[in-house]
Amino acid sequence: KDGCTPEEVENAITDKTAAIIHLESPYSGDNVLEVETLVDIAHRNGLPLMTDAASRLPPRANLTKFVDAGSDLVSFSGGKGIRGPQATGLLLGNEEWIEYAKMNNAPHATVARAQKVSKESIAGILAAVEVFVNEDEAEENRRYTRLMQSVVDQIIEIPGVDAEVVHDYNHYIPHAVIKLNDSWRGPPKSVIGERMLEAPNRIMILTFLEEVPEFWVDPLNLSDEEVQIVADKLRRVLLDASNEQ
Repeated sequence: KDGCTPEEVENAITDKTAAIIHLESPYSGDNVLEVETLVDIAHRNGLPLMTDAASRLPPRANLTKFVDAGSDLVSFSGGKGIRGPQATGLLLGNEEWIEYAKMNNAPHATVARAQKVSKESIAGILAAVEVFVNEDEAEENRRYTRLMQSVVDQIIEIPGVDAEVVHDYNHYIPHAVIKLNDSWRGPPKSVIGERMLEAPNRIMILTFLEEVPEFWVDPLNLSDEEVQIVADKLRRVLLDASNEQ
C-alpha cells in the first residue's frame, strides 16, 4: 500500500532470488516504483523482471511500453480489455525467457498440465488481438465518456452524492465515479452494491475496495441500452437510500 524504496527492493535480494515481480495495477498507491527503476535493479543483480499487467489494456500503448522499458516478461489477460477468451493471455518480452516459460508446456507435463489452453481459445485470442490493435481508441473513449456522463447526469442531483467521469491511471477507460460525501445520510457504499445485485436486473458495480472511498461504473462491455438500465437502477437505489435515516 505504501510502496517501497529502491534500496528496500535491492536489500531483499538474496542468493535464492529467482526474479523480481512487478505488479502494474490500479489503486496500488502513489509510491510504486517505476518499471525502469525495477529493470535497473533486476538486471544489475542478474535477475529477470516479470511484469504482471493483466488489467492494463487499454491503453494499447501498454502492449509495447513495458517491453520497451526493459521488462523481460510481460503478461496481459486475454479476457479483460482485449475481450478475448477468458482463459487466455499474452506473454511478451525477451525471447529467451519466453522459451523458458514454454518448457512448462507439453511434453513437459508437470504443474502446468491443469492450465492447458485449447486450440479454440488460441484461435480466439489471436482474432481478438487483431481486432483490438486496429480499433480506434480515441473514438472508443469518446463513446465511453458520453455514456458515463449520462450516468453522472442522472444521479448528480441526489443529496449526498458526488459523481464525475474519470479517465486516469486507476480507471483505464472513462468511468462514472461516485462518492457518498459528508452530507450523505444513507447506508455505506457496500449496501448500495448489495442492492444493485438484487433482482430484477442484477447489476454489479465496483464497490468492493473498502480502502477506496468511491465506487464506479465500468462501461467496457455495455451497450447504450444497457448503460441506461444501469443508470435507471442506480438512480432508484441511491434515491431510496438517501431517504433513509
